[in-house]
Amino acid sequence: MNERADSCGIYLVLPSDEAPALRNSLEEILQGGRIACVLLESGAQGGGDPALARELCALTQAHDVAFLVQDDLEAVTAAGADGIHVTGGEEAYAQARRQLGAEAIVGVACATQRHTALVVAE
Repeated sequence: MNERADSCGIYLVLPSDEAPALRNSLEEILQGGRIACVLLESGAQGGGDPALARELCALTQAHDVAFLVQDDLEAVTAAGADGIHVTGGEEAYAQARRQLGAEAIVGVACATQRHTALVVAE
């Protein structure tokens, strides 16, 4: 296998409403390797369970895998997450970067918006 293929990993998304049920499975998944990142979705109501986010974050980071939270800066800080995935475009990116700093992971959902992708990449 070439070096590029060896560096690929899975971006695992956990729906917040199913995260408690997936907690036990997550341990097994992380032990299997090849996971690049775990994203806890914010869900329809936002927020979520802070204690669960901290628990999942600790579990994920114990396997040397990055843990991100979707669209909730407060939850990122409370959980000790590695970063955030924002769906609000340029303004949401700028706010997250300001609050979390240069070392945090800040992912941005750009879908088919090439302009947004180019702006946040700069």
